[in-house]
Amino acid sequence: MNRRLTIAVLLLVGIYLVGSIGYKALSPQTPFVDCLYMSVITIASVGFNEVVSSEGKTLLRAYTMALILIGMAVHLYAISVLTAFVVEGDLSNYFWKRRMSRKIESLNGHYVVCGGGETGMRIVEELVKTHRAFVVIDSDQQVIEQLQKFKNIAILQGIADHEEVLEAAGIRRATAAAVALGSDRDNLVATLSIRTMNPKIRIVVKEYEPGMANRFRRAGADAIVNPATIGGLRLVSEMVRPAVVTFLDLMLRDPVHAYRVEELAIFAKCPWVGRPLGSIPLRADYNLLVAAARASDSSDFVYNPAETWVVDSGQTLIVLGRAEDVTKAREIAQQM
Repeated sequence: MNRRLTIAVLLLVGIYLVGSIGYKALSPQTPFVDCLYMSVITIASVGFNEVVSSEGKTLLRAYTMALILIGMAVHLYAISVLTAFVVEGDLSNYFWKRRMSRKIESLNGHYVVCGGGETGMRIVEELVKTHRAFVVIDSDQQVIEQLQKFKNIAILQGIADHEEVLEAAGIRRATAAAVALGSDRDNLVATLSIRTMNPKIRIVVKEYEPGMANRFRRAGADAIVNPATIGGLRLVSEMVRPAVVTFLDLMLRDPVHAYRVEELAIFAKCPWVGRPLGSIPLRADYNLLVAAARASDSSDFVYNPAETWVVDSGQTLIVLGRAEDVTKAREIAQQM
């Protein structure tokens, strides 16, 4: 539709210019501005006096009649295209895309979700609940309409493994990307494209067929998730530890507050640096429970760290609490 609208506009401009040139050729002594004026009033059929007189000039009158007929046809075509553009929703869709583009351009350090299908929708719901800034990409119009039910989220309609679409999603400024497209092949291409465009981003990929993990890692994925594996673990957990599963489900599905196990990365200028954990008001001010801690030079976690644990730059604290409280604490922890 955008192409048809462009053609219609070009035809309108073209017919006015051609009309002006024709009048100039048939009446060389007339200034071009007057020829343009004559072309406009002729095609628009407004009935003003002739600027280029055709009295006694058969060829000029024949040209004027032809210009009127052709001009009317072009106008009718342009009106039909514009009407279809408005009626079919293309105009509102155009402004929606512009609004989404401006929203995405304002994001930095955000998350990118490639694919808004069944898995992607669960990712979107979690990011919304935990107040994360993100962009979701999908090419299916029905999926886009479902995503539009969420308020204030950035949506990009396009094929998520195309570099120009990823560029528009701000992939070079993003912190992490979740790749959950319709097949392992699409996920592999998207992973490779994302890693090429942003070497520092964290990429998490959905795996369909077992055995694809090595290929995803070679393409640049940091983590691979197989829904069948996760589903099997959930089934066995329901059998052997049902109370724990119930607790986690209630925590995740709380209708008022989203309780989560989150991570706090400690940055250099955080006021907590150099202080023992017991003196930091995580519980008093943010109602957060510290479940584990990891030193900057270690890959292992210390579970249930003592109050004497000294917080330092580069450490990661694993905390349990409400999403909004974690967000407030993260603003303090990530002061650079």
